[in-house]
Amino acid sequence: MKVALAGTESLTNYIAALKANDIEVINTLDVEEALKCDGLLLPGGGDMDPKYYGEEMNGSEEPDRELDKAQWDVLDAFVKGKKPVLGICRGMQLINVYFG
Repeated sequence: MKVALAGTESLTNYIAALKANDIEVINTLDVEEALKCDGLLLPGGGDMDPKYYGEEMNGSEEPDRELDKAQWDVLDAFVKGKKPVLGICRGMQLINVYFG
């Protein structure tokens, strides 16, 4: 099995856990490269831009808008391709916002 890990924060523990279970890990935010994988892992990290759920900034840390867009695009491609997705912390928030 091969999993796309779509993140930029410290990914060492995610990679170690997946490899310990004989899962090949591809660390990428590129949609085409990610779609070559069997599943998607959206890891933890900072807050996403509240504009994605129709809100204004209200005390959150400054979001990484490039990461938001890249992860959104990869998630969208996996959902449309009916491929499995797992979100942890920020990743689960992204999935929740994506599905409304």
